[in-house]
Amino acid sequence: MNNFYGLAFTIHGILESATKLIYKFFVGNIVELAGLPTILSSLIFSKDIEFIPQWSLIIAGMLAVPASLLISCCAFFEIIKSISFNKYLKFLTVCIVPYIVFNFFWNANDAIFWIQILPIVWTIYLYFLNRNSQIHQIIDSRPKLKYHMNFVNSKLLLPTIIVILAYSNIQTIVTPVTNKDFYTNQLLHNRLLSNFQVEIIPGWDNQKWMLLNDESPPVKRYILMNMALKTSNGKSALEDLPEIINSHLNNKDRILIARLYDLDKDLMPWNALQKLGWQRSKIKELLESFCIINVGTIDSITFYEIEQCISQNSKH
Repeated sequence: MNNFYGLAFTIHGILESATKLIYKFFVGNIVELAGLPTILSSLIFSKDIEFIPQWSLIIAGMLAVPASLLISCCAFFEIIKSISFNKYLKFLTVCIVPYIVFNFFWNANDAIFWIQILPIVWTIYLYFLNRNSQIHQIIDSRPKLKYHMNFVNSKLLLPTIIVILAYSNIQTIVTPVTNKDFYTNQLLHNRLLSNFQVEIIPGWDNQKWMLLNDESPPVKRYILMNMALKTSNGKSALEDLPEIINSHLNNKDRILIARLYDLDKDLMPWNALQKLGWQRSKIKELLESFCIINVGTIDSITFYEIEQCISQNSKH
């Protein structure tokens, strides 16, 4: 796990970690951009885009970026200007620093590694928007600056920012796992699983309706991301997947696989798998000796049954 998330002590590794830290602290910690950074990274470094971009959510996130940068940069300016004499900002900054240092060396953008500092970050934002904060004193002391920055003093600023951020984040993060389709998808998935003994999925994604629950039939599940992380004598457990599949097929088990052969709207965990050297094309090549048959689609995700190639109509 440390090899996956940990800082690589190279120029590229240090720059990558610093870039992630700056992005997450000033933008990504406040607004979800629905995979836009991944798209830009793929274009810059000529990597495959392993998901179908949701442009409506990306645009909504982009509209919230100016608000995010405004409050983040101004709050950072407030800290620099006031920390030497303001004991409250000093205390809040001391609370954040350990997490910043941790996230530099453990350079992940996952929300679970950042959520701890959100209450403190928003407390600083609220302090910045306070009429008596140092930045407002600076603005008020300079008439021209006050004229151009008059919107900062507006009582509508904070509510407007919160509405923009709330809309963007709810549409991107909350809605996909709370709407009525979530429970319908979960039910349909369980019904599909009832005909199979084994399921193979990438895991570490946002398809929470694919998680097994108390009503799920007993199936053996293989998570590609977990297998990629598990190594023995320098060999990834993912390399054993063809042998595992053959073993189950010889045992007359039916095997279900999803999210490998077709792109979908979820970008996770393909970037992480690429970092581990297991891009989608490599995994498909690993399983090229098998054939697959379409057995159904749930919420734009197509499920296939893996079997030995005995028919020309099966798709590789």
